[in-house]
Amino acid sequence: MFELIYRPLSILPDNNNYAIDDKITFSWKNSGDMMYAYRVVIRNNSTGEAVYDSGEITSYTPLYILPVALDIGEYKFKITVYNDVASNVDRNYAESEWKIFHIVPSPTVTVNLNDGDVIFTQNLSLSANYYHPTGTKIKQFQFILYDFSQIVIERSPYLTTKNLEYTFTTSLDNDQTYYTQCIVTTADNIEVGSGLIKFSVEYVRPSVNFNVQVETFYNKPYAKITWNVTRIIGEIIGNGFFVDINNEPVVDNLENSEKLNLLTENSLAIFREGFVIDSNFTINIWVEGINDGVTFFMLENNAGQQIYLNYYQNRIHAWKPMGIYTAHVVSDEINYTGTEQIMIRLQQQNNRIGVFAMIVE
Repeated sequence: MFELIYRPLSILPDNNNYAIDDKITFSWKNSGDMMYAYRVVIRNNSTGEAVYDSGEITSYTPLYILPVALDIGEYKFKITVYNDVASNVDRNYAESEWKIFHIVPSPTVTVNLNDGDVIFTQNLSLSANYYHPTGTKIKQFQFILYDFSQIVIERSPYLTTKNLEYTFTTSLDNDQTYYTQCIVTTADNIEVGSGLIKFSVEYVRPSVNFNVQVETFYNKPYAKITWNVTRIIGEIIGNGFFVDINNEPVVDNLENSEKLNLLTENSLAIFREGFVIDSNFTINIWVEGINDGVTFFMLENNAGQQIYLNYYQNRIHAWKPMGIYTAHVVSDEINYTGTEQIMIRLQQQNNRIGVFAMIVE
């Protein structure tokens, strides 16, 4: 003697939106008799035309993934559940009420990083571009950084700014592989991502010369060692320039050197004469007296393309406008009070920029 099986409850979707390429999962809760089988029927909500019928499926699990793609539009569906196999003519069944869901155009998200790219800085700065065929606005977005095993290292907060940009606070390890992506939630609650993008990190720390002093103590098994940085020197790569703002003699590559004084108010270092801005280069800069938020160094080629540096919130920022995108990378945080000298290394390899900065005492 069978008891009644009751209509399904807590049914999903329930007026949800799905992108045209999303997988749609139907779920519900049963009550009364155990469910032995179910059936899902979908109709066009405007015309009432049947667009999909799963047929009767023998299963105890109240879950079904739609195996076909539907066109853009509004649909309704119902779920029928059965308390025994089809061969039992005395079995009972129950039907859910009709529920609505929508298929909407697919938005796209792309970031300014290609799969397999190499970056030359310890901190990853990303920007993203969002496109929706119907112009639907963004509700929020998030950037995520993963290690080589695709384990999350850092998530940005959910952001709502106009520009899709974020600089991760995690310092990346040299010669390591990482993954990243940007995920956008649209105003109609569609979630779309750029997909995981694999990249590797290669940056060069400048060679450092130290002035070391050793103090020993009578009849004590230890020594006190103190040191300070006296000079930081790097090599010239490609057609790069060497900038020495300390005004100290530079023996190596002197013919490529430029002596600049940025201590004057509103001063600016600019290279405009034939600099190939897309070439690989390394530029080393010693600077002091820079102001917060002010561009103090710029490279510009004959076509007006630029790479420039400024100091903001205790970091050196490097910027490179690239059409609709602007590449933006930052150095590690430095404890700059306005009186110290800063050594800055600006690098470009394969058209990707990186910046490193440290206080020189």
